[in-house]
Amino acid sequence: MREDEEGRGGRVSLRVAAGAIAGQPPSGPNRRPDNRGDESLQASTGSGHERLSALPRLLAVGILWVGLLLPGTTAPALTLENLSASVTLATDYVLRGVSQTGGDPAIQGGFHFEHPSGVFAGLWASNAELPFGSGRLEGRNLELDVYLGFGFDLSPRWALVTTLVHYAYPGSEAVFDYEYEELSLSLQNGDRWAAGVTFTDDAFGFGDAALTWELTTRLPLPRGLDLTAGVGYYDLEQVFDTGYWFWNLGLTRSWGRFTLDLGWFGTGDEADTIWGELADDRLVLSLTAGIR
Repeated sequence: MREDEEGRGGRVSLRVAAGAIAGQPPSGPNRRPDNRGDESLQASTGSGHERLSALPRLLAVGILWVGLLLPGTTAPALTLENLSASVTLATDYVLRGVSQTGGDPAIQGGFHFEHPSGVFAGLWASNAELPFGSGRLEGRNLELDVYLGFGFDLSPRWALVTTLVHYAYPGSEAVFDYEYEELSLSLQNGDRWAAGVTFTDDAFGFGDAALTWELTTRLPLPRGLDLTAGVGYYDLEQVFDTGYWFWNLGLTRSWGRFTLDLGWFGTGDEADTIWGELADDRLVLSLTAGIR
């Protein structure tokens, strides 16, 4: 269901994202749009220099971020009214057009905290399986995302949301550290449109920068259905000397706390040169149960 997104309809109220209905990781709140979408301070074997661990940096930046954005305010209260959770069963986990589970089903879940001030944070997890060639990564079977962000209204309909996500793969055995972070900025119009850019300076733990550009929409249809669609470009020029387009088109329907999503995901030919059959076009069905 993504990621997601958004994120990802029905999941802890995250933004509508290209690929959200395929279990994409979280990358923004849906105080406005309804839906996900991480880094270089990790130790890297053979890098020739020491780097601080990413998680302490994430926490440090988060504390500073909230302190700067909310001067003179008290810390957001952690109450049941501000907490939500979800569980998703999906036929695949697709992120930016690429299967993260080798085409296998995914079980996902997360907790989301959102304060009226605009501060939000959460934890999201999914099974995952995406080897990076001989010796690169073995036994990667869990993705754990920790995110922190802030959203504020520009007008009654427009909002600006920024999110920092730490991607972790506990228990995996890699030649060098795979964990990384992403920082995203999204301009959102109600729950209908979103345009965003995501930056990392350590894509896939390689130590190189990458950018993702996305435009997504969610439009109401008769009989309680919503049409979801998105298109984006993943700029991996510094990592793989190329980038690729990705897109999705789907339908979503909610019944109370349950949301059913059906989506078609595709990528440009350049994605095949990087990911092979993991980037093949695919149909994904997911069911999400909201808990609170």
